[in-house]
Amino acid sequence: MKTATRWFFSSVLLVGFSLLLESPAQSALGGATTTPAPLVPPPPPVEIAPVPEVPSTATLPAPVTVPILSPHYTGAVYPVTTTETAAIVGPQSYNILTTATLTPEALGRLLPPRKTDVYLAVTLRDLIQFAVEQNLDYRISQVNYEIAQEEATAQWGLFDPLLTVSVEEDHTVRQGSLFGGFSGGAGNLGVAGARQMAAQPHIEEPLADVNRQQLGRSSDPQIQALKNQLTSLTAQLAGALQTDYQSVVRSRTRNAVAQVTEEIPWGGSVGMGYSINRSWMTPTFLNINPAYSQSALVWIDHPLPFFRNWGKDVQMSGIRLAEKNQGSREWDKRLQLINQIATVMSGYWDLVNAIYSAEVQRLSRDSAANLLKINEIRLKHEVGTEIDVWEARAGVAQRENALIAAGQAIGLAQDNLARLTRQKEGSSWKIRMIPRDAPHYEEYPVDEEKFIADAHSRPDVQEARLMQDRAEIRRKTARNAVMPQLDAFGQYGLSGLGPSPGRAGHFLGTGDYHSWSLGLDFSVPLPNTQARARAREADHLVKGADLLIEKTVDFAEFEVRKAVRDLQTARESIRVTQTQVRSEQEKLRGELKRYEVGMATSQDLLDYQNNLASAQNAHIAALVAYNKAIIDLERARGTLLDSLGELGAFPIKVGPASPTEPSK
Repeated sequence: MKTATRWFFSSVLLVGFSLLLESPAQSALGGATTTPAPLVPPPPPVEIAPVPEVPSTATLPAPVTVPILSPHYTGAVYPVTTTETAAIVGPQSYNILTTATLTPEALGRLLPPRKTDVYLAVTLRDLIQFAVEQNLDYRISQVNYEIAQEEATAQWGLFDPLLTVSVEEDHTVRQGSLFGGFSGGAGNLGVAGARQMAAQPHIEEPLADVNRQQLGRSSDPQIQALKNQLTSLTAQLAGALQTDYQSVVRSRTRNAVAQVTEEIPWGGSVGMGYSINRSWMTPTFLNINPAYSQSALVWIDHPLPFFRNWGKDVQMSGIRLAEKNQGSREWDKRLQLINQIATVMSGYWDLVNAIYSAEVQRLSRDSAANLLKINEIRLKHEVGTEIDVWEARAGVAQRENALIAAGQAIGLAQDNLARLTRQKEGSSWKIRMIPRDAPHYEEYPVDEEKFIADAHSRPDVQEARLMQDRAEIRRKTARNAVMPQLDAFGQYGLSGLGPSPGRAGHFLGTGDYHSWSLGLDFSVPLPNTQARARAREADHLVKGADLLIEKTVDFAEFEVRKAVRDLQTARESIRVTQTQVRSEQEKLRGELKRYEVGMATSQDLLDYQNNLASAQNAHIAALVAYNKAIIDLERARGTLLDSLGELGAFPIKVGPASPTEPSK
């Protein structure tokens, strides 16, 4: 009777293990298992069939209402119930393990739930949008670009015309002779005034010119009267030339000057000015008191060719440097965007990998729990041993520990994505993201030579080239400063004097009273130590910029080659791990049969279950690594933004990183 009972339970266990091997497993991700995407050459189809799970007793999170966290987010927003799910997979041919959906309830079996959890279903496109809108590094680079843009525009102000207006009044009371000092005004008009950027005085008319203006336009009686007056005045002047500390001379001068100057792109400046003056003095020694004078002047100051400060390269160096800096900031902004998006996408795949790995660990734990239950039944009916039960319990504990570690990995991946996209509800870190896209295999054509050529135009290489351009501009300016300076200048002016502003303007308009001057101005520092040192310093900057370009290009080529190698390795790993999963499944089936006939222990069976779980994790990791390798390769080439735009996965418009010269 006892023997019959043992045979009966042995038959029941054999049937149970047969069903365990043949029935499809139900994943916490939901749905039945499917075959991964075919490779080239396509490996044999893989059916992932873990041991059936024991009904889970894990506490599921209660449905939570989640507010819309971004005005641009259009994905699924919970409350989530047990019947509402967010798809985690894309097209059928791209599935990894299941064609299932991931629910907050299923996620709760892998990661201990909290009452404050907020679940957010996200796709890669959603995360890219969050990263672009919320990432601080990218926003800082955008601000830096706008600053550089305004600086480039401001530099063009060097050639804005400068209008200067000056009004002045002088009042003097002094002892002594008349000519102890008799002049007034706000400065010099012309080349000297342009250099000093000061207001301009009137141009005094000599006394002989005053008499000539009056005598040349009067009748004979008037001429005689003026001659008499001139004779009397000459006597007074003779006395005025004598120094007398008891005599007092009072004078008052009012002067108004307006001038416009503008820098020339080839060097120097050009300008024009106008002044009007009123002079009054007591005692009266002149025949015009008060006297009004007006003057108009045009001038030019220009360095000669091949001397210091000549040429557009020198005069516009500040503008060119600002424009190069603007372009550098544009490339830096693009580089920050590429790096941030690549980091977010890699973080997304890390989260998917953590969830799938945790699911594999959960299925492995449940398989060990099933084995423990079977061993306990066998021990109860005296067809098993106590050591089998303890081995099974140890296996369950080991897998529980691995599941705890897998849950921690999920939490870290969740927090990392929340940090990168700033989706963390203030400081509470309540959000738990549910990925909606699964990693998939799609053949990526590799052309290493083309990829390396692309890398020569990626943002950091372009930044290095712009740095070289800036160094070259500084070198030209420094070399020009070593040369001596030779400037040519010239001016032409008209003047008029009269007893009233109208008469002074009339004489100014006749053009009879004019002046002009031409000249050269030469200067050179001896021994010009500072300029020569600056020129040598600029040469070193150019050499450093050349080396930086070479270093940056070498590193870009290295990153491309590494990314291509990683891509090829991940592709081979997918093929190998598919075969490994299938082999471990068959080995586990064989070990179960050996266990049934007493040729294997529970520990052997647990080891084979571990091997299957490791193979499944390796297959998932290979798929994730393949998708991350594509991201790294696109980033290394500098074409990530273009690729996302072509795939429709990039939600914002990114213009070409080719800064244009601001219009003056």
